[in-house]
Amino acid sequence: MAASPGAEAERSPTPFDHAERRIWSGRAEAYARTYARLCAHP
Repeated sequence: MAASPGAEAERSPTPFDHAERRIWSGRAEAYARTYARLCAHP
């Protein structure tokens, strides 16, 4: 059975997700200046 659209978004956060959120907490501007450009799709 195929996953419904958005099913991935319904998954529980992983330990990696928690760590990344903790690392980047309060650093939105730094993210926007650095990694956001690398992750953006043209």
